[in-house]
Amino acid sequence: MLLNQTIETIAKWLLTPIAMLCLVLALASCGEGDSPDKAGSTSTQSQAEPAKLTKPKVEVPSGPPPKKLVVDDLEVGSGPAAKAGDGVTVQYVGVEYKGGKQIDASWDRGEPFSFQLGSGAVIPGWEEGVAGMKAGGRRELVIPSKLAYGSGALVFVIDLIGIGDNSSYTNPARVGNDRPKPKVEVPSGPPPKELVIKDLDKGAGAMIESGREFVVDYVGVNYKTGQEFESTWAKSEPSKFSFGTGEVVEGWEEGLRGMRVGGRRELIVPSKLAYGTGALIYVIDLLKVE
Repeated sequence: MLLNQTIETIAKWLLTPIAMLCLVLALASCGEGDSPDKAGSTSTQSQAEPAKLTKPKVEVPSGPPPKKLVVDDLEVGSGPAAKAGDGVTVQYVGVEYKGGKQIDASWDRGEPFSFQLGSGAVIPGWEEGVAGMKAGGRRELVIPSKLAYGSGALVFVIDLIGIGDNSSYTNPARVGNDRPKPKVEVPSGPPPKELVIKDLDKGAGAMIESGREFVVDYVGVNYKTGQEFESTWAKSEPSKFSFGTGEVVEGWEEGLRGMRVGGRRELIVPSKLAYGTGALIYVIDLLKVE
């Protein structure tokens, strides 16, 4: 009798930790099976990071081009909505509606594009189509010819990177130009009908030439409103373009000819030599010719 009680006591003493160990192992096994990667668990303990933006492929719709602007949110942003007067920064790709040939892409230049919404610095299709877009969103605009450049309908896919008043912002981490950001003054009177060129400081370096790449800092202002719509001073570094290839507006192609590195030049560009939406004023520092 005493032996049986002793055996029973020992058995209880041994089985308790064993049972506990089994229970722990069983629970661990169940937890592993419920891993989000393996079993599609809806646990919110580990949130996936947002996908990094990549250059989109623009698909041209079938059928004839639209007569009115078509706006399609491919992805709705979660930030504030863009409104007139906001400085906006975007990445974009633009193609011709007829044929689907790419005409422009900020992705290919390696940096976003910034402008002031409602200032007339971009085509009307952008002014209408970007308004109301939320930061973080991706939007497709099918723009009829009358709201573009007048030479045919276009399709753009635009990513709105950020919104803010960039009229006086200078990035403290930027490199490439020690000069302070210039203040652009709008002359009195109506905008000129022809390009006006004024050297504020003549450079002594290499001269800009057709077919060569050049690096500049610049500020752009709407002639009618005096509002800044773009400035490289808000970016981490100056911008690079190719001269004589049609990459920049005609006013730049004509106005920068003969400029030397180290110079600062003001261009008053009539609407016909800009984007067709009004005269613009630029102050440009030529930093390098490659």
